[in-house]
Amino acid sequence: MRYILQLIAGILLYNAVPAQTVNQASATGNTYALIIGVAKYQYPEVRQLQFASRDAAVFADFLMSASGGLVPQKNIKLLTDSMATTGEVDKAIRWLVAKAKQGDRVFIYFSGHGEVENVTSSKNGYLICYNTPSVAFIHMGLSIDYLNDVVNTMSVDSKAKVIVITDACHSGTMAGNKFKGNLFAGEQLMLKRENEIRMASSKPNQLSNEKADWGGGRGVFSYHLVNGLQGGLADTDHDKVVSVGELKNYLEHKMANDPVLKNEGDVQTPVITGDTVFKLATVVESEAIKVKEQVTTDSVIIMQAMSSMVTENEDENASPDTYFFNLLKKQNLEGLTDSLTLNNLAADDMAFAIITALKKNGLNEIGQRKFVELKTILENDKEAFNRFNLDLAAAFLEIGQNIIAAYIRGDEAELERRRYYNSGNNS
Repeated sequence: MRYILQLIAGILLYNAVPAQTVNQASATGNTYALIIGVAKYQYPEVRQLQFASRDAAVFADFLMSASGGLVPQKNIKLLTDSMATTGEVDKAIRWLVAKAKQGDRVFIYFSGHGEVENVTSSKNGYLICYNTPSVAFIHMGLSIDYLNDVVNTMSVDSKAKVIVITDACHSGTMAGNKFKGNLFAGEQLMLKRENEIRMASSKPNQLSNEKADWGGGRGVFSYHLVNGLQGGLADTDHDKVVSVGELKNYLEHKMANDPVLKNEGDVQTPVITGDTVFKLATVVESEAIKVKEQVTTDSVIIMQAMSSMVTENEDENASPDTYFFNLLKKQNLEGLTDSLTLNNLAADDMAFAIITALKKNGLNEIGQRKFVELKTILENDKEAFNRFNLDLAAAFLEIGQNIIAAYIRGDEAELERRRYYNSGNNS
């Protein structure tokens, strides 16, 4: 799990109010993007992430797909891990500002660590680049104030549509109360509100997550974001277009009901503000089918993993004898009886013979420990041993009853199975 408290919700999302008066659902210009993802940092004291760089690469692939607008690769600066140094990020930002023109779409996507300085009362925020030292992020990180100035410049001066998506990870408290860029008035303020869309992967003071459960290794926000866009899963009105408003509703619903988040007791609420009717993606059937198939596969894997986790938890909490009999129910007791020749053993030896046999069947660490505990109990507590033998007898009695019931019902298939099995073992 990576711990994320969002800069955007408190810092980047300032003054970005929903605007429905201007419909820019069809961009007339070009699309440019700066996409940054840092999972592996240069300095070991900076906590390494797992999937931030992959999230960034997947988003770049979406933009270059038909559903994302077939953005030319030359229009995308993708900086991941060691490529995302402060110098390269600054160079890419200047490239982006120079390219942005009226009618263009401009994406800024960041996935990685974020930090907040605690020296001043302003608590300024920073996004951490690959080579940003943990002790000097104020001077060698990407300032949120600076990033906001860049966004304002493109949305107000260049009149481009700017979409900022930030998934900034931080292990401590990230908050901020100093908001710059509020000195706009009149037409400038209107342009700023109309031309800026802000997305954050969680509300302030919430945790955000990355795990192998999502798509084989993704951040949960990025996973549902791209599925909603490229898979068309957010297209609730089925008009083959995914708008900001539709994506907002989809992400809120999916992340509120995500089974992995629920299973771990995590709450993560995405924050999206801006022009709700602006078009973010076109639903292309061939791409949507592939995404939906993968989502279905992922869901099955997640359910299986969660089921396994539940079983492990139940096993961990079970008493040694309960664990034994739960495992015994999954065995072929008839075959076990024959293979161990239990009829030739003394009554007091049968229990330990079965325990030894099951212990050899590839038990996990929990099982090995439970069986050691069980053997110790039975060897040192006569009353417990007697109860265990009675329960063992009941298990075998149930087999006998099932055989008798099969004869009475005339269950030919079951009787033939038993006849064949017994003859095979006697040959």
